[in-house]
Amino acid sequence: MHTEKRQKTRYGRLPRTTHEPGVIDSGVGFHVESCELLTPAELMGLGSHEGPLFSGSLDQSAVRLELREPVGRTHQGRGDQMHPINRLLRIVGLQVIRLPDSGDSTSSDTDPTRVGELDIIIPPGNPIFESYRTNPDYTSELGRIASQVYAKYPDVVCVDVGANIGDTAAIIRSACPAPIVCFEGDPSTAAVLVKNAQVIGGVSVKQTYLSDSSGTQQMAISKEGWNSTLLPSDLTSSAHTVTFLTLDESLRDVDTQLIKLLKVDTEGYDGRVLRGSQRILQTGRPVVLFEHNRENLSDLGEDNLDVFENFRLCGYKAALFWEPEGRFMLGATLDDTALIDDLHHYVDRRGRPLGRVHYLDVCVFHEQDEDLAEKCLAGEREARDRRRTSGSPVRC
Repeated sequence: MHTEKRQKTRYGRLPRTTHEPGVIDSGVGFHVESCELLTPAELMGLGSHEGPLFSGSLDQSAVRLELREPVGRTHQGRGDQMHPINRLLRIVGLQVIRLPDSGDSTSSDTDPTRVGELDIIIPPGNPIFESYRTNPDYTSELGRIASQVYAKYPDVVCVDVGANIGDTAAIIRSACPAPIVCFEGDPSTAAVLVKNAQVIGGVSVKQTYLSDSSGTQQMAISKEGWNSTLLPSDLTSSAHTVTFLTLDESLRDVDTQLIKLLKVDTEGYDGRVLRGSQRILQTGRPVVLFEHNRENLSDLGEDNLDVFENFRLCGYKAALFWEPEGRFMLGATLDDTALIDDLHHYVDRRGRPLGRVHYLDVCVFHEQDEDLAEKCLAGEREARDRRRTSGSPVRC
């Protein structure tokens, strides 16, 4: 008979995915101990000691679940090993993240997570902890594209803006030996990134927030310590003075001609970061991967297609699109403005409608890299077909 211990829980917003509700596996070894409905006011009162809460406006209640896990059974597996409670909660955008008891000797520092071909530290309170443990292919498209870019440009310098704890740098490193420059503004997240950079190798870390101009601004910061999201200060009673640089200024010590891969994931700030990267876009002409997050763009007053038009004016032509967690959608050209507009409206904003696609991952190629765009498009189609014929559930 298994002995049992109580698991702590945290609450956080789960990024919308394309997953269909799975069949509950009754043999995973977890039991619901109690279930309590929390109002938005109660959520606000939990405080930082309870871990990350909801981002944006708290216009919905959340469910507090206490779980019992039989010791000796493992449920942090990969593939289809998702907790049945989370299978249900993900429908409404919630996630329960299990933490060890305070007396448990296990910690994130001693229990690395496999990302790409490397084992790095991901604090359990960070939602990507669960993403990589339940879906080893999470963000794998970045590695495939990095490999193709390196094959054409062996002297490439990769730039990772919004590097978080270094998971995307680990994916790039698993695909190619190119040097990587990482940017992360959140101090506690950057501290973990520095540790992981030693494992990844060939990584330089710059702790700073980036925008379209240098200076200081009063900003609200949501999800501090795990997925910092910058929002207008009038959305909260608590504001921070944030110092910004532009990417062009921050990389003056790097040969722009060598910057051939640029990944940006800054929770809606991508457009501003890219506007502050005009010198790099016009001279280095890197392959750019970014996130088109309408929910956060709407909060910033930028729920539009300006980022795509800016790329087009800089000579970019081909584009690839993925749903959250890497499910490939299609390839297109930036000249097809009607299709781009349809894709923009396919992404949900808060409250309209209640759906599962809150952002799209996008990769754009300069017209000089038409051959590279064709190879990457073929690679994504092959990866999609392999998943369909592998016999295992498609979880990306």
